[in-house]
Amino acid sequence: MTLLAILIALLINEALWRKKIVKDEVARKTIHISVAVFAAFWPYYLSYKNIDFIAVAFLIVIIFSHFLGLFPSIKQVKRITLGDYFFPLGILIAALIAPSKEVFTVAMLCVGLGDGLAALIGQRYGRNNRYQIFNSFKSFAGSLTVLIASLVILLLANYFGHMHLAVISLIVMPFCVAIVEAIAPFGSDDLLIP
Repeated sequence: MTLLAILIALLINEALWRKKIVKDEVARKTIHISVAVFAAFWPYYLSYKNIDFIAVAFLIVIIFSHFLGLFPSIKQVKRITLGDYFFPLGILIAALIAPSKEVFTVAMLCVGLGDGLAALIGQRYGRNNRYQIFNSFKSFAGSLTVLIASLVILLLANYFGHMHLAVISLIVMPFCVAIVEAIAPFGSDDLLIP
């Protein structure tokens, strides 16, 4: 059922993109955010072994979709990126480490919401505050979005999830997520953030 839900999300996203209801980057990041938020809660009803299986199946679907030309909406990007391959690998590695449910949830929310919203906010409000890291352009608006999203996610998880993080962790971790998102080449932040 979880795999079916991902497939349905991909199909809906593709239909909206083909009808030009959503544009290229919005379509890519909408599916990124949707699947990451969905994945964040998998440990609450799936075993980590099942999550491993879903992540591998998701990776296989992505590989075949590239070779067969399926889901072109998630490939509409003007830069070289392997993020769509790194994303299921990030889920897989996080599940293989098998952290607590709260840690897995935080990791997936940071990669989904932090990274996804950074691209959307950066594209909209970051045209005049761009900087270059390696061969990639980022924006301070996008980087600030990652920082704030990660901080909010950690604060909420600390309060509602009873993670009992030290104040220094609540300060340092969002900066680490923002730095990784900024410097990771070719979409590897989807692997490195989790």
